Amino acid sequence: MTDSSATVSARKAVEGRQTQAERRRLSEGRIINAALQVIAERGVSRMTLAEVGERAGYSRGLPAHLFGTKSNLLCECMRRMDADHWMNRLPEAGPVSGLKDLEAVVTRWLYELETRVDFTRAYYALIQEANCEGVNDYWPELCAVVREVVTGGQQRYADYIRAAMARGEARPDIDPEMEAVILHTALRGAGLQAMIRPDSVDLKRYQAAILAKIDGLRAQ
Repeated sequence: MTDSSATVSARKAVEGRQTQAERRRLSEGRIINAALQVIAERGVSRMTLAEVGERAGYSRGLPAHLFGTKSNLLCECMRRMDADHWMNRLPEAGPVSGLKDLEAVVTRWLYELETRVDFTRAYYALIQEANCEGVNDYWPELCAVVREVVTGGQQRYADYIRAAMARGEARPDIDPEMEAVILHTALRGAGLQAMIRPDSVDLKRYQAAILAKIDGLRAQ
């Protein structure tokens, strides 16, 4: 749905008082949000730059002007979702990290899954697009960004476990990397299932089960 004329006029008034760099950042953010909305509704392949421009309340040609290609826009969507929305909001990994941080990750992931359904659908659509056969031939940049995103959060989980082990909070026999893989894939799998068939996953019970697994990592 495009903005009303009053909304567009108000936005232009605000933008008129901003610097060129501020206007560009605002435009890019609105276009990225619009792209994620379209992807959530129609998928990656049917998204067009022109449609995204209209959805954002701008001209059909602005996304191409700002991002160049559809591939560039998709990559930036993935980066922004990861950097701005996810990784920057996770607890920092350091000496005082521990299992409480893993518990916070689970709680946040499942909360986002329930409260930001469209955002989550777009996230899964972008990841799946990078998994299609032959995608490296026509969207190599997107594949590279998706690989970085998928492994980035998982590494943060491993860092939490490693810090907990160093402090004696977690068992010494744990393989941090493998535990991180298990937790990461479990959350992603539950999220995908909840997207496809919401009534098939009781997220409250699932959260309790994952938190119990984390609790099982504690030293006796």
